Amino acid sequence: MARPAVRPASSEASASTRRLSPPAYRGGRRLTEAQRELLLQIAAFFLLASGWMGVLGPLAPLLFMAAAAGLFALAPERAAASLLRCWPLLVIGLLACLSALWSTAPGVSLRYGAQLAITVGAGIVLAGVLAPLPTIRALFLSGLFILILCLLSGRQGQSQGGPVLIGIVGSKNAMGALCSQIICSGGVLAACGAESRLVRLAAVPAVLLAAYVLMGSFATGAVLVTLMFAGLVCAFCVASRLPPTTQFAFVLLLLALLAPLWMVREDLAGYWEYFVVDVLGKDTGLTGRDYLWAHADRMIAERPLLGYGYRSTWLSDSADTIGLLRWAGLTDGAGFNFHDSYREWAVDFGLVGAVLVAIVLFRGLLATVLQAIRRQAPLTVMFFAALGVATMIRAKVELVLGPFTLGAVLIVAIAAMGYLAAADARRAVGPRTGRTPPLTPRIPASRLPSDFTPETRPPA
Repeated sequence: MARPAVRPASSEASASTRRLSPPAYRGGRRLTEAQRELLLQIAAFFLLASGWMGVLGPLAPLLFMAAAAGLFALAPERAAASLLRCWPLLVIGLLACLSALWSTAPGVSLRYGAQLAITVGAGIVLAGVLAPLPTIRALFLSGLFILILCLLSGRQGQSQGGPVLIGIVGSKNAMGALCSQIICSGGVLAACGAESRLVRLAAVPAVLLAAYVLMGSFATGAVLVTLMFAGLVCAFCVASRLPPTTQFAFVLLLLALLAPLWMVREDLAGYWEYFVVDVLGKDTGLTGRDYLWAHADRMIAERPLLGYGYRSTWLSDSADTIGLLRWAGLTDGAGFNFHDSYREWAVDFGLVGAVLVAIVLFRGLLATVLQAIRRQAPLTVMFFAALGVATMIRAKVELVLGPFTLGAVLIVAIAAMGYLAAADARRAVGPRTGRTPPLTPRIPASRLPSDFTPETRPPA
């Protein structure tokens, strides 16, 4: 009697493996961890570079979303877990979308709110799937790539000191911010012992080139931010080498030294006016910012609770929008703002929403700063903590949270690093009992997906 045909075990195992983890195989082979990390860094490179590619028009947001989708597809488990653990940051995008319910331009608020939600999600995914060092490397290389394109274009614009290079980024302030990005990231890479020798050697001439372009751009704000960043990194380096009790005493001493400044605030205001006018070469209103801030304060007083809806102030047909655009000499307000993130949030979301956004961001930033001052903290963590503090200070005179912008991705990623670090700290200690959870999973290995089992090559 003929024996029944038996399916080969190897074929069954191969089909089972492909069924358990379909994205892990390409052409019958599993991606190695090194290949996955390389692809993640390439996706991060395009994600960060797209923030400077406004010259591409609608292709820049498409490139941004494609890169964000690539980050998620390459590490879906880590990306999904990061989104869940950083859920407070998702409230920002949700709030922007919900503001369409009371917005003066509901369609505008819903559209741009969805774009902001995608941007926030991309920042969280970036922090969740890439370690700090590869992220800094991608930030440096993307900035250097854009700077080379700017030099090749040779496009110039006007400033108070004459023609300056603006390249493909479109303004001297954007060029200054780009050079500051290269200087900060390249300087940290050059000083980081964990980075490869090739990248460290390449970072030195790139930093010198960016510094040369920055000094000729007359972008004083970018110069101040770069100096502030360097000072913060030095402060974190010193704090990380002090015991916790000494750190606390150092903070108290700093507050004690700063407290008397309130009594001489009028004299300090005079020195600030001298610095702005005679040193920076600007008017006392910081090139019209005082008018924008006064107009924003009036709008906040009129609708203090929930505001006008996300981006409705600049993209609606109201009298306020038309008047502001005529004052600024613009026909479209898509790229314009009040040059003050905190006032912008209050106008868009009301005081309630502005406080909520600030709490969510500052909570994550505080957790990142605490990681940067712990004993023997790595330089890469100090980089993001210093960048986050400098960004939130710069937010007083610039918009740092906009759809598909580099600033929004970075500040969200920095806050997400803090949320993820806090979540890891809570998981390191068992709930309520205080016991460390077991390192080995309690689920039998036979029931775990293939991503959690030792990597094996499927049989041919």
